[in-house]
Amino acid sequence: MDPVLGQFTFERGLGWKVLAVVGGRQVELVLGSDGEPPSAGMVETAKSWIAHWSSQHPKIIEYIRRELRDWSDEPNLPVPDKLEVESINLLWSDKPTTSMIYFRYPGDDIRAWHVTFDGFEPHGFAYDD
Repeated sequence: MDPVLGQFTFERGLGWKVLAVVGGRQVELVLGSDGEPPSAGMVETAKSWIAHWSSQHPKIIEYIRRELRDWSDEPNLPVPDKLEVESINLLWSDKPTTSMIYFRYPGDDIRAWHVTFDGFEPHGFAYDD
C-alpha cells in the first residue's frame, strides 16, 4: 500500500500493478518485480509521472510526431493527438527511472504503441503487435 498510489496487487511474471488516473483516464501503473517489493526509486518515478503528466504529455505527443516522420513506409500510422495512454511501466528495478508508456490507438486493436523514457527524456518509439 502506498499512501499516494494506493493498493498494489501482484501479478506473477509481471510485477506490482495499481490503477491510477492520468490525464483524465484510468491507466495501469506496473512496477516490474519477481515478488520483492518495488524499489523506492520505482515508486518515486511512478509518482512523478502522475504528478507531471499534464506538463509532459504535450512533449510526448510532439516526440511521437517527430519520430513518425521517419516511418513513411509504415501503413496506417496513428495520429499522435489521438493516442490514448493505457499504462506506465517501470519494469527494471536496477533502472528505476527507465519507463515505458503504452498507448492504444482507437480502431487499431493489433498494435500497442510505446515510448521508452529515462526520466522524462524519450529514447525510443515503437509498437508491439
